[in-house]
Amino acid sequence: MSDYRTATTSFEAELCFADEPRKQRGTVFLPPRSQHARAMRPEERLNEDEPFFPFLPDGEKHAILVSKRHLAALLVSNEEYERFTLQGVSADVERSVTIVCTHETYKGTLSFDAPRERRRVQDALNAKGSFIVLGVGAARAIINKASIRIVKDCEEETLRPAALPPSARHETDVGSSS
Repeated sequence: MSDYRTATTSFEAELCFADEPRKQRGTVFLPPRSQHARAMRPEERLNEDEPFFPFLPDGEKHAILVSKRHLAALLVSNEEYERFTLQGVSADVERSVTIVCTHETYKGTLSFDAPRERRRVQDALNAKGSFIVLGVGAARAIINKASIRIVKDCEEETLRPAALPPSARHETDVGSSS
């Protein structure tokens, strides 16, 4: 009997790997409970300290262990994802972003909970946990922050360097010697 059969909750997903453009569909397994009353959400499983999680590829009879470090993203349908969330509860902050990873670009809504002073996209990316959740059409992309190359906040104004007053400029004459 396989040791992987202890998990009682599962969901269908597509794995996108960081080191190759290959994708793999199959079933991800979750422990039966999390630290709160409801079932564990997929991103909670991925943000746990354990470096591997069980996955049963479509068409296979035996589960394998997948390294979170080599996972760029896990895609799960909104319908599957909603099974793990509390009805009527939404995130504090929702931002429209484009996230560029090694082999994929995701455009969607980044949702996260944060205190008033930590509501920038940068704050969400620098928060604890290795994975973030992005709503992309009919699915959720749970993205490994380590695989992200560029993030564009589609709602925030572009930051431009402030013009320095002439008194603050430091000019150096490279050709002169003192």
